[in-house]
Amino acid sequence: MTAVRERTGRTWMEALPDQLAAQRRLLEGLLAFCEQDPAAVWLVVGCSLARGNADALSDLDLALGVDSDDEGIAERIRRALLDLGEAVDSLTHRLPGGHQRIFVQYVDRSQIDLVLGSATATFPADTVVLYDPHGAVTVTGQAPGVEPSTLREWAFHACAALADVGKYLRRRSAWEAHARLGTARDELWKLFAVVLGARDPQFGLTSIVDVAPELLPAAMQATVTEVDLDALTTAARAAAALLAQIAHQLPSNLAAGFPAEMLAYVTNDLGALTPTPGPETS
Repeated sequence: MTAVRERTGRTWMEALPDQLAAQRRLLEGLLAFCEQDPAAVWLVVGCSLARGNADALSDLDLALGVDSDDEGIAERIRRALLDLGEAVDSLTHRLPGGHQRIFVQYVDRSQIDLVLGSATATFPADTVVLYDPHGAVTVTGQAPGVEPSTLREWAFHACAALADVGKYLRRRSAWEAHARLGTARDELWKLFAVVLGARDPQFGLTSIVDVAPELLPAAMQATVTEVDLDALTTAARAAAALLAQIAHQLPSNLAAGFPAEMLAYVTNDLGALTPTPGPETS
């Protein structure tokens, strides 16, 4: 069964359209590395390329399982990625969950975003397995749902950002208010993605655009504004109103953990804003 999965992965890669020739070339090179390095256990492709809606500017979202006892594997992978094309630069760092990530930018605008995984792993159905000689990868029939605790975290972060917007507006610090409004909007996109049923809502706006751009809520435009105190006040109030709208659209199991008290506080705090004499700071 493993051999069939491997051939299917190669067949998929070879069938990529001509506009994805750069991505195919990078995948072929990385697959060759995996076949030659015994510490490389499996290789999978996800996101837009795996779903079949990638274009010439799409990056390669990859995961590569490695033997954790081989301390030099990450650096060997990084060097191999740099040799796959004319690279501009790379970054190796650890994600919040502890996994190591390697990002490479190439001159031709190609990008590789690769996360190192453990010896075994499970992925949702829209994942392409390119290399898995030992059958270490399990592909499930559905994407994992959002946990109530995760949704509460996203909503709370949005509320906290809006509370900061109110603070900075009272200080007449327009740029700081603008920055925190952007943070609140990022969390709003994740919440809208949940309401719209988009896969991978943790990717926020991208998760909606990749699947159903026509579902982008027009009301989000009201949260985008210039760096102006009055305009920022209006936009922040619009963001709070959208949070309240989302709270009413969530399924009951997710709505139960929504930080309603925090949202009520932020809504009232932003509503109490009044013009304050003094110069606007930048």
